[in-house]
Formats: sequence, C-alpha cells, structure tokens
Amino acid sequence: MCVLITGLVLAGTVQGYILSSIRMQFASCSMAANAIATEHMEQVLSAEWNTMAGVNQYSSSSLTNNATGTLCMPNMAGNPIPYTNYTSIAFMSNPSYAVINVKCVWTLPNFLTLTNRTFTNAVTTIHSPDL
Repeated sequence: MCVLITGLVLAGTVQGYILSSIRMQFASCSMAANAIATEHMEQVLSAEWNTMAGVNQYSSSSLTNNATGTLCMPNMAGNPIPYTNYTSIAFMSNPSYAVINVKCVWTLPNFLTLTNRTFTNAVTTIHSPDL
C-alpha cells in the first residue's frame, strides 16, 4: 500500500513539472510573438501621414506586406517556431484617422501529443494624421 501511494505522489509530481514546462513554453512564445507584433506596429506608426502636406506613407506596400520569420527565443528541442505578421490599415474619415491592425500568427508544437497548434497575437491602434 505504501509503494502505491509513493508511486502516485511521484507520478503527480512529474506530471506537474511537465504541465508547468508546457505552460512556460506557451507563455514565452506568446510574449515573443507579442513583441514582434508590437515591433511591426512601431514601424508602421513611424511612417509619415500628413493630410495637410498630402503625404501618405501608410499606402506603401512595404508596410502591409506579410512578414515571416522565426520567433527570437531559445527552445529545448532546437526547432524554430515560425510566425507570420499580417498588417491591415483601414482609413476612416470625418474625422480622418486610420485603424492599424497587426496580427502575429505562430505555431506551437506540442511534444506530448506531437501536434501543432496555431495561435494569434493581435495589436490594434487608432492613429490620426500628423499635423
């Protein structure tokens, strides 16, 4: 009976460590994807949009092109975690403003079930033209 209880305690402890490491990997990947989406948002916001001078760099295709890469983080299996950034800019009028949305779609492998799950981190802001 004592061996059974010890076995159950040991199995529960190991399972707890496994689950916590999976959640830790998810949290670190999510933070890295959010940082990449925020970085791209900052690049978009640094473009000039001045309605008085007639300058609109938001219409540049380089700002709305899909960007792909790998998350900049170490991982235990040595497998890179791919991401794709999708950027959309919608212009509104009266008053004039732009809704900028950056989505970072990334895939997290699950080493226990050998499946991949796709997640999305989104950053959205409303921006007015420069004066």
